[in-house]
Amino acid sequence: MKIDELVSSINGLKGLKASKGITKDIIYIYPSTRNKYGYFLELDFGAGSWDEVVFDWCCLDGVRPNTLGKVLELVDEFLRTPIKERFLEKKYRLALLPDDSGYKNYLCVSNGLWRLSTQKYNDSFFTESDIEELKKCYPEKVDLIDAMKEPVEDN
Repeated sequence: MKIDELVSSINGLKGLKASKGITKDIIYIYPSTRNKYGYFLELDFGAGSWDEVVFDWCCLDGVRPNTLGKVLELVDEFLRTPIKERFLEKKYRLALLPDDSGYKNYLCVSNGLWRLSTQKYNDSFFTESDIEELKKCYPEKVDLIDAMKEPVEDN
């Protein structure tokens, strides 16, 4: 689960708010009757376990037990998400079979024009949502598009 997805999911629950810290990589979860400094749960973006979550049970006023249970489920899903996957969308290159010289060909788009290149240009990547959009445009090529996906490693 991504950071913004967690915040959005919690903000969709009745009687609760979640917001990101301004100067810290933290999510504050609090009753909608309070501000973020009246949080009952503080969660660092890089937290890896429940031991790293800060609780203040005194600030639970007005939070229904079933709503609290949903929050804890969402936070648990967030904690089980690898830290690298919590941030931006994954990026992929679309790679084709190697040419006669043995170089992989990559599908690139620039200014609306599609081309093939043997170079891994910085801008020749597609996000997961770009790829989903391609699949909608070319439903008969879904398996091919999935087979072409090659994760871009951030340097």
